[in-house]
Amino acid sequence: MRHISVYALILWVGSAAANDDGEETSFTRSIWNHKASQWAEFIGSDGTRDLNRRYQSDPAVVSMLGDLSQKTILDAGSGTGYLSRMLALKASNVVGIDLADSMVEISRSQTNLPNVSFEQAELCNMDKFSANSFDA
Repeated sequence: MRHISVYALILWVGSAAANDDGEETSFTRSIWNHKASQWAEFIGSDGTRDLNRRYQSDPAVVSMLGDLSQKTILDAGSGTGYLSRMLALKASNVVGIDLADSMVEISRSQTNLPNVSFEQAELCNMDKFSANSFDA
């Protein structure tokens, strides 16, 4: 039952972010800031607690990206950063961005890889990054 309520929250929060008018973004940020530690526990620092990601989406993402050895990767909506850390083992550089400050704080606290960084940013406002900053 716990999984269903977490996924329902994700869908609801995602729909709020899709209808962004500033107020919705603030609301979405506050929800994820409030739920960040629960999400970190649910996913696990290496993503292994979420079997769907581990066995379905992660292998598909890695396969689609191909050779990352000389690439700079953007992990948009990086959450607690487990995918960023996984990609950093193969990529030259990974930048994880997330709307929620708490998610970014957790990501940074769980990461000790020199080629990964985390920033608080909105996907609809990426001005802090120059054009063509990322290969994928």
